Amino acid sequence: MLVYVGDVLEESLSAAVEAAKVIRLRGCRVIVLHDTADPLARSHGSGFAAIADAGGGCVMRFEAGSIGRLREMLEALSVLAAGGFRLLRERQKALPGARLLLEHLGEGG
Repeated sequence: MLVYVGDVLEESLSAAVEAAKVIRLRGCRVIVLHDTADPLARSHGSGFAAIADAGGGCVMRFEAGSIGRLREMLEALSVLAAGGFRLLRERQKALPGARLLLEHLGEGG
């Protein structure tokens, strides 16, 4: 799993999408944590979505002022990385971000 945390896509979108495809072919997913606090950042959501789609992952939005939400997302990602979907499903009652991550990845809740 590759986790990208960012606000504005400054890199080449086509190069990033191609890299995400390669990552996916190697069995990894691309998860984007998108900081949307700034209106300019929100306009870059479709680029991040294209990267996540190519990488078999998802985009999860947060605002920099909401550290608690970011912490919940990172905790859920850590559980997924350590124990896969089975462990993430088991922990979803204890981890608020787990259910959200499962929904975003299309793995149910």
